[in-house]
This record gives sequence, C-alpha cells and structure tokens, in this order.
Amino acid sequence: RYRGIVQSIGEAIIGSSPEGMITSWNKAAERLYGFTDGEVLSKPITDLLSGPSREDLISILGQVARGETVRRREMRITTRGGRLLDVLVSISPVIGENGTILGTSAIVQDITGEKMEQYLRQHEDQYRTLVEDLNIGIYRSTGDPRGRFVWGNTALLNILGYRSISDLRDIPVADIFNQPDGRRELLDDLRKNRFIKNRILDLKKPDGTKFSVNVTTLAEFDEDGTVVFINGIVQDISHIIMQNS
Repeated sequence: RYRGIVQSIGEAIIGSSPEGMITSWNKAAERLYGFTDGEVLSKPITDLLSGPSREDLISILGQVARGETVRRREMRITTRGGRLLDVLVSISPVIGENGTILGTSAIVQDITGEKMEQYLRQHEDQYRTLVEDLNIGIYRSTGDPRGRFVWGNTALLNILGYRSISDLRDIPVADIFNQPDGRRELLDDLRKNRFIKNRILDLKKPDGTKFSVNVTTLAEFDEDGTVVFINGIVQDISHIIMQNS
C-alpha cells in the first residue's frame, strides 16, 4: 500500500540508504529528473544536485542521520538533459522499530516557475522605479492613425501637460500635434524605417501652449506589416529652441 501511494503521488519522493545511496524513486521523480528508477537506484543521491547544493545536501544528510528533519530547503538540481531547476527539498529520517535510522525520505518540489516569476516581478519593479525617476518621457501608444497612449511615465505627463495617465489616454495622440498632418507623417516614416531617432516635433498642451520635443520611436508590426504599437522617448527642447532663436 505504501509503495502504491508513493508511486502515485504528484511530488517527487526519493528514498536513500544511511550512506546516501538511492533506494527508491517514484514516477514524479522520474518526470522531474528525466531518469528511470533503473538508472538511479544504488547511485549517490548527491549526484542529482548541482554545485553548492551538493555540499548543502551532504550537510543535511548528516543532520538527518542524527534523527533530525530538514524542511523546505531551497536547492538546485540538474536534470537528465542538463537543465538546472530550482527546488524545495524536505528530508526526513526513516526510523525502524528499535529506533535505528534505516535511511532517508526526500520530497522534492519544483519551484523554478515561482522563482522566475519572483525574479521578473523584482526586476519589473526596479525597471518601473527607474523609468519613473527619469526626466525623459517614455511612452507606448497604439499604431492606428489617431493613436491612443497605452502607458506613459510621470515625466511624459509633465512634458505634455496632463495630470494622470487616464487623462492622457482620453486624448488621441494625433490631437497633441501642432500640425494637422504631424501624426500621419510620423507614421509614414515609421512604416518605412521602423525606427526614428531625434525627430523634432511641434506639439501643444491642453491649454493650447505650443512646445517642441525631441522624439525617438520604435514601431512594432503585426504579421501583415501593420503598425500595432509605438514605443518612444520624449525630451522637451522648447528652452533650447528659444535660446537659439
């Protein structure tokens, strides 16, 4: 009954002898590591780990040999194909009737996806903070003729004269151009070149104030070659133009 439960459970369960040799290997372990039980039985359990995690496991096995249970220790394993995975390992002693430690039982949980999500969230937060602290406007807009802002940082709002990104989203991008054909000309160049660097544009704020910006933009296309999104950076250069005029 015990063997049937171990084999059917969804988490990798690995048994080993007091000397650290693999004695049991369930189907979930086979799926996780890529090895069949015939390929790993009687092999050192430390062979399943990579780098510092191998030394960590040796220390843990010493604790388990003294009757301790080690729970949810983060480690890194190597699969059959050489892929590195982040896992949580819990190891308990297998104790006989007379108190003798017969071996160990390890439960291994793959947390690679969770670690990747955590990494992306951390770096997304760092990126967002960096972007918000820049004095240069950064934006993403749709690529249709009128255009709508999808996102913009605080500096962009200050440059364009809007209080919030929700206010800016209500305004067609074409309406902030001072020239009626400004948006169309920009789109035409993006369709041809995909990328525009240091283009000077004449824009207007909600109160009608005219000003000039330096824009660098990159277009994103769909499979049909239609501009779907435009990503760009904006710098207000009105003071430079006034000084030179």
